[in-house]
Amino acid sequence: MPRRPPQSACTASTRALKINKDFADALALQSACLDVLATLEAWRTPFAASKSGAQIEKARHLAPRNPRVLLLDAVAVYDRLKGSAAEKDRALNGFKKATAAFEAERQETEQSPGWGAAEAYVYLGRCYLDRGATLDARDALERALLLAPEFVEARRLMAKITTG
Repeated sequence: MPRRPPQSACTASTRALKINKDFADALALQSACLDVLATLEAWRTPFAASKSGAQIEKARHLAPRNPRVLLLDAVAVYDRLKGSAAEKDRALNGFKKATAAFEAERQETEQSPGWGAAEAYVYLGRCYLDRGATLDARDALERALLLAPEFVEARRLMAKITTG
């Protein structure tokens, strides 16, 4: 089951969209919140899933290179995986694009973004672990830990690799 985004993130994305309906980061975050809502409350599934798809599509259209949009789009694919090779490839490619976009953004600005880069590398590491690509997973997790040294999930996955 997908993890539930913090309620504050869901509330913040709604508030941000009231101020600017074309704020790609908020659209992508709201899409993630709606995906989780659809999973947790089955009676809302048709509405929430449909609106989630529309929100992430609009975010991708507005900001096709935004790393947080790419990350949340890839997370949605990863969380919906049904096991087919094509879906796994799509998730992996989404995380590769997101991490590349975070690296490009970091080169363009003096300050790195407040959220998303380390998470993108952890998801990339998970995808590699799912495929049995341990060295690639380790590289991705090391990058996550460089960005966020106390990231518990990155440390847990790294321990899984190093202890076999």
